[in-house]
Amino acid sequence: RFVKVLKASNKDLQRYLADAAEDLQEERLKRLKSAVRRFATHVNTNGMELDGDMQLLVRNDIALNVLSGTLGYHVQAVYDRRPHLCCYEDGEGVYFLLPKAAETFGVEGREIDGTASFTGDYTVPGVKVFEGEMPPDYRDPWDDSPASGPGGGADDDPPPLSELGGTSTPDE
Repeated sequence: RFVKVLKASNKDLQRYLADAAEDLQEERLKRLKSAVRRFATHVNTNGMELDGDMQLLVRNDIALNVLSGTLGYHVQAVYDRRPHLCCYEDGEGVYFLLPKAAETFGVEGREIDGTASFTGDYTVPGVKVFEGEMPPDYRDPWDDSPASGPGGGADDDPPPLSELGGTSTPDE
């Protein structure tokens, strides 16, 4: 399920971003440019055959970099000692895809090349997910049961975030 962590709900985070956003953005864009160059070189040399390392580069340093943003690229949610990278960011907050059981989780710096640029460590209690209505063809990506009709089946991708409607905010 998608979970949204509001940036405005934490004053320490707001102060941190006021001081560090420019540096975080510069580092994010530098990594994006480098990753795109590496990907283009790979494709020009090897075609579209992507090994595991190249798939991770595309996912972590290109796709998630573009979908997340200044803060989202540098943080991860931690639930049950497992990291979950930010999968989207908008002006209000950062979004993570977490297991259904996650009621409380942490947000910490994501290690990139052995270091984490974001030094915060927050606990997000009492998660609420999507108070709005889900589209009729939505299939929960964590539901392993077979489904019929639109959105069902193991090979289907979850819908884009823009189609999910509603909001998800932590309880205050």
